[in-house]
Amino acid sequence: MIKDQLPDPLVYEMNEVDERFLKELNESKSKSKDFTTPIVDKYKLIQMIVAFEKEAALHDDNSYKINCTQAENISKQQKIIQHKSTIQKIYKYWTEQRKHLKRPLLRKFWRLRISEQNLTATVFN
Repeated sequence: MIKDQLPDPLVYEMNEVDERFLKELNESKSKSKDFTTPIVDKYKLIQMIVAFEKEAALHDDNSYKINCTQAENISKQQKIIQHKSTIQKIYKYWTEQRKHLKRPLLRKFWRLRISEQNLTATVFN
C-alpha cells in the first residue's frame, strides 16, 4: 500500500453511531427551542474528538483521560464550541465511546496488545 493511501492517524472518521448522536444532539436543541445553542456540524464534532484525544494522550500516567472542565477549556481555547452544555454533551458522548471501545477513538493513540507486540517483534527481528 502506498503511503498516500493510508488513513491519516489524526483524522477521525465518523461512523453511524456518531451520525446518530449528532442528529439527536441537534434535534434536541430544536425541540427545546433553545435558540442560544448553536447547531453542531460534523466538522465541529470531529474537531472536538480530535482535540480531546490529543489532550488525553499528553498525560503520562497512562490514564488517557481528561475531565469535563478540561474538555470545556480545550473547546473554548481552540474556539471550536463555546456553549457549555453542548461541550458537556459531546464530552459525555466521547467518554462513553472510549469506554465502550476500551481504547482511544483515534488510531494513532491505540496501544498494541501483548499479542500484537510479540507479533511485531517476531516480524521485525
